[in-house]
Amino acid sequence: MNKPPQWIFRPLLLLSVVQATNSELLVTLNNPPSSTVRGHYETSYHGNRYRAFYEIPYASPPIGPLRYKEPVPAKPWNGVKGHPGPITMCPQDPLLNNTINVGTEDCLILNVYTPAKPSAKKLPVLLWIHGGGFIAGSNFFVWGLALGRYDPRYLIDEDIVIVTANYRLGPLGFLTTTDGVIPVNLGLKDQRLAIYWVKDNIELFGGDPNNIVLAGESAGAASVGYHLIATYKDLPIEGAILVSGSALCPWSYQTKARENAFELARTLDSTFKSNRSEDLLKLLQSATVQQIMQSTGYRHSQGGQTFNGALPLAWVPTIEQGDHFFSLPQTDAIDNGKFKKIPLLMGFNEEDAINPIITGNYVQKSLAWDEHPDWMLFENIKISSENKKELARKLKALYTNTSFKEDVPSVIKVVTDSVIAMPVIRFAESASKHAPVYMFMTSQTFMKHPVPGIEGVGHGEDMYYYWFNELITLTPNFEPTRTRFVKMISNFVKYKKPIPDAETRELFDNITWPEVKPGNISYITVGSEATEVRNDPRNYSKVKKLLDSYLEKPVTVYL
Repeated sequence: MNKPPQWIFRPLLLLSVVQATNSELLVTLNNPPSSTVRGHYETSYHGNRYRAFYEIPYASPPIGPLRYKEPVPAKPWNGVKGHPGPITMCPQDPLLNNTINVGTEDCLILNVYTPAKPSAKKLPVLLWIHGGGFIAGSNFFVWGLALGRYDPRYLIDEDIVIVTANYRLGPLGFLTTTDGVIPVNLGLKDQRLAIYWVKDNIELFGGDPNNIVLAGESAGAASVGYHLIATYKDLPIEGAILVSGSALCPWSYQTKARENAFELARTLDSTFKSNRSEDLLKLLQSATVQQIMQSTGYRHSQGGQTFNGALPLAWVPTIEQGDHFFSLPQTDAIDNGKFKKIPLLMGFNEEDAINPIITGNYVQKSLAWDEHPDWMLFENIKISSENKKELARKLKALYTNTSFKEDVPSVIKVVTDSVIAMPVIRFAESASKHAPVYMFMTSQTFMKHPVPGIEGVGHGEDMYYYWFNELITLTPNFEPTRTRFVKMISNFVKYKKPIPDAETRELFDNITWPEVKPGNISYITVGSEATEVRNDPRNYSKVKKLLDSYLEKPVTVYL
């Protein structure tokens, strides 16, 4: 195999960059001290000028002896950084088949976007954690080299500062020996360091270090959830946005972390027989990043069947014992109020699982589930095998009164619920006992889906309404939905309420957006049609009653 590319050049976006030498485009950081970055002027959706600072290191490169170690803050540098150039992404396999790996280990950078016009007061900050199943994506591209960009041209018009950050992915970010030799949750700890970087430096870019909202979608939302239940006490955020994901998602939690690590080592080197963590670390630090990536992949599962809610992910977060990151079972932590109690905005899409990356081969699933209903449930659900079969039979009856083969749309509904919707709703309900929670469902799609008999908004489609994309602006009914999403998100960043005033209420058809309450799960629809207030999303109350009668303590993930 040819050596994979470590970077690609920024696309046509750069053609619109205005070169300038104004002093307002030069920023000398607090941390690392005496280190300067240069910004560039770019143009927003409404024609306003804003400043973009690209490729700012927030950590030292995790290479050599720092590979598989906790992130270290970036060292001071000479000269000027932050200019447009190569797009840096962490090593990943965007095609999901190990035919090509892209990225470089020296990837712990972030981008900062801030309005150009002077502000009399510091601006609220949106810090975005990208999704991608913990194995793909970057702070610039939504997935690999495609599927759109985290382009701030919509949101920057709302007078907020925006930060997007990279973090280590896949086996470089989430492989662990669980005993401290290779620490747990390195990718999450990268994110944590980025949060502290924003706290230390964002005032220099016009942002308010005391008004940071942490946000993400899919694995980014699960990451946000993990930060909320983390055991460190000084998380400097004032609100959180979780879209199509939470820390309760079964795919976001690995239960065989040490086993997975040594399995990769023996794939990498068939002569490796040791069970010592120190030997594993030595092997992995001596290998090339390409060798490590080619020894794993998106489909490297946790050892079980692959017909459950989503394609299997081995390299995801896991519990860390001790006062390091999170050490309590996720669902129990939220239920018992062991999390950072701040306002939350949470959402899911009408039918997340229409996305083929989420569902996989739905025809194959329908046949497998008819024969083995318990395959609907993830391996890491804490329930006995006997009870799992009984629970699965009862769950199936909630979704279809015939076979899955004859009712393929019900397969999509099961996957949407198990992978995204139920873990999001359960997190929202439990958190609402302790903090304000607002919830929404995206109801406006812009594309036709291939699954017969079912329509809806697929996983990730919502992001095109608040991250700029040239092609999507041409679709019907785009603008009303875009306007609502941008206002909803920016208002939450500013006020910790999505509808803070009469002007915004008019945009949402004069509704009053109720908070989620235990036993009363209210949410709104967001699309081009009239906004509606609804209750009990996706038959949640019946599913929860059934699940809670079978799940065993301690409860980690949900469904």
